[in-house]
Amino acid sequence: MNPQLRQQIAEDARRSGLNVDESLYESLGRMITCAYSLETAGGYSPLNANDLVAANKEVMASVNKFYETNGRHRCILRHPKYKDFVSFLHAERAG
Repeated sequence: MNPQLRQQIAEDARRSGLNVDESLYESLGRMITCAYSLETAGGYSPLNANDLVAANKEVMASVNKFYETNGRHRCILRHPKYKDFVSFLHAERAG
C-alpha cells in the first residue's frame, strides 16, 4: 500500500474513533472493534478509506447489537462475554 495512503488512513481513522490493525494494512486495512481487540480483525467489511463514518457506524452497530442480547458494559473488551462477541462478530460476517 502507498505509504502516504497508509498514513492518511491512520490519521483519519484516529480522528473518527475507528481502529485499524496496523499489521493488517497490507490487506487493505481491516477494521477491529478497538485498539486492543485484535481477535476481531476480519469481522468487518474491508476498510473503505473514503467513508470512515460508515466504517465507524458498522463497528458501533455490531457492538450495540451484541449488547441488545448480552447486556451493556462500559467496554466491549471487558464484557464478561467478550469471547462470545468475537464469535458473534465473525458469524455475522460469515452469514
